Amino acid sequence: MHKQLARGWPLFLILLAASCQQTAPPVAHTATAPAGSASADDPHLLKAVGVYNVVAFRNRIYGVPQSLGAVDWYGHDVASMKGVVTGRTEQEVLQQLHGTAWSDDPRLLRSVGTYNIVAFHDKIYGVPQSLGAVDWRGQDVASMKGVVTGRTEQEVLMQLHDTAWSDDPRLLKSVGTYNIVAFHDKIYAVPQSLGAVDWLGHDVASMKGVVTGRTEQEVLDGLPRPK
Repeated sequence: MHKQLARGWPLFLILLAASCQQTAPPVAHTATAPAGSASADDPHLLKAVGVYNVVAFRNRIYGVPQSLGAVDWYGHDVASMKGVVTGRTEQEVLQQLHGTAWSDDPRLLRSVGTYNIVAFHDKIYGVPQSLGAVDWRGQDVASMKGVVTGRTEQEVLMQLHDTAWSDDPRLLKSVGTYNIVAFHDKIYAVPQSLGAVDWLGHDVASMKGVVTGRTEQEVLDGLPRPK
C-alpha cells in the first residue's frame, strides 16, 4: 500500500498544479498608451497641463479643456469640441497648447506694463488697465479701444511691443530734438521747440513738425534725417 501511495504522489502533484493553472483568474491588463503615443483603445489620461487634460485615444492625442467636464469619447466627435486640440504625438499637442487661449472664464495670465494679458474663450487679450473692470460676457472686448488680441500669448505680446495706448500722454524717449510720446492710439514725435503741449485741448497730430504712427518704430522711421 505504501509503495502504491508513493508511486501515485508525483502524479497527484502534477494534476493539482494543472488544476491551479486552469482555475486561476486571468491577470487583468489595463490598456495604456506608451508615453507620447496614441494607441490606447480606451481614453487614457497622460497628464494634466494647466487647464487641459492630455489624453491618448485610439490613433490621436487630445488636449481637452478641463472646463468641458466629463467627455463622451465614444458618442461624440471630441476633436470638434470647443477648445480641443489634437495631434499624432504628445509633443505635437503640447506645442499647440503652449500659450493657448481657451478658457471658459476670463483668466489673467500676467500684467505687462499698463496691460493685462487675459485668456478668454478662443483668444488671448491685451487689455489696457485704464479700461477698469471689463464685462467679458456682455461686451465685445476685442473691439474696445486699445485692446489687442491673438491666438497665443506670444502673438499678443509681440503686438504690445511699442503699443501706443495710453490715457495720458506718456514720454517714451527723446531722440535728437524730438520727444517720442504715447497718447491714446498713436505714437507721436513732437518737436521739443513746441514747448508744453495741450494734449487734450489741441489736435497735436496736426501741429507743425509732429510725426505720428501706430508704433514707435514707425514714428522713428518717419523722422527727418539729419542733413
